[in-house]
Amino acid sequence: MDFVDVVRSRRSYRKYQSRKISDEKLANIIEAARLAPSGSNRQAWKFIVVRDGDKKTRLAELCGKQLWMADAGIVIVCCWLPVAGADESKLRRDVTIATEHIVLAAVNEGLSTCWIGSFDTDAVKSLLAIPQEVGINTIVVLGYPDGLPRERTYKRTDEIVCYDSFK
Repeated sequence: MDFVDVVRSRRSYRKYQSRKISDEKLANIIEAARLAPSGSNRQAWKFIVVRDGDKKTRLAELCGKQLWMADAGIVIVCCWLPVAGADESKLRRDVTIATEHIVLAAVNEGLSTCWIGSFDTDAVKSLLAIPQEVGINTIVVLGYPDGLPRERTYKRTDEIVCYDSFK
């Protein structure tokens, strides 16, 4: 798929088919994250791929009871790793870039996604045995869509872009 088409077709889906995602598709998606840029090439991230149905259900409960998440083929918990001398905001920014690579690669593989930014951090860490010093940045749901997502609108380009100075 052409890159601009990938970006244009990316949507947040909240209804998924209970269908397995192939290892090949998953490998392509993880490869996209692996190749994402990071400050000083730190690559201070870890991606926990959750396929187990019980764990997906528990994660969904820990994300504000968004139980639809458990229907998707995979849920990925995107974490940042502490690095001496790097502040948390830089580490979060790096894993955010890698996460967007995951999202766009998933669309390119014919899958749908949804970012999840609200969750019980301590409970997710406990469920997935994530060390206390590791941060959870976001959670991404990946799967085959079941139906159409909500409509969306965007601001016009002239509302969000200015040239040479802020206007």
